Amino acid sequence: MSTDFMTIDQLAKASGTTTRTIRFYAQEKLLPAPAKFNGRLALYNDEHLEKLKLIKNLKDKYVPLAHIKTIFAQPEKLAQLQKKLEIGGETFALLGYQPPALSEKNLAKKSGLTLEEITALRVTGFFYPTATERGPMYSANDLAIANLLKTFFKFGFDLRDLGFIPQVLEKMAATLFELGHDKLHNVFHGEPAEAMALINGMAKANQELISLLYQQFLRRAIDKHHIAKTGKE
Repeated sequence: MSTDFMTIDQLAKASGTTTRTIRFYAQEKLLPAPAKFNGRLALYNDEHLEKLKLIKNLKDKYVPLAHIKTIFAQPEKLAQLQKKLEIGGETFALLGYQPPALSEKNLAKKSGLTLEEITALRVTGFFYPTATERGPMYSANDLAIANLLKTFFKFGFDLRDLGFIPQVLEKMAATLFELGHDKLHNVFHGEPAEAMALINGMAKANQELISLLYQQFLRRAIDKHHIAKTGKE
């Protein structure tokens, strides 16, 4: 590794980031502390540059900073985890997921929701923003959810009516993930192409299953309501 030092401006230029981003990552303990010259001037080296490139690579694969912190805390497993994340990132891309690109104000402007409503929906679990140096950033998925929720609000629903939805879905998603992880654990040690095919198939099957079951349970609820009202099956 080279022992040449760089100022923060030189590091920002070499990594394609900003000085603000570098300071934010340092604050989040994603970068080691820089050396100090005369106790004041911060100097960076190739280790900082490589870590910045790695962070960018992981973020391009839709990995939140919280997960990147976990990865950096396990350097001995980094290569294995990167392979898993590469597969997972491609899966998200194929399923239509897009990286966060909307600030809270932009989300409010595009969705028509107020900042107070967005905060309430985030706390309730409907939104999953990514923490950045510019504040929380929201994805196209969050915007789509916001637009769908507005439809419910027009029919008189409020958060007290809908608050159970993220709780139920989060539990279901966590359970499916754990089951899928156990079933496909050995796949990650095989051929990447084969792993991709299996994981994508499972993810798409989960989506379709949830959609079809929802339609079925909704029909049952309508039938039960009809029977309760009319007394006829």
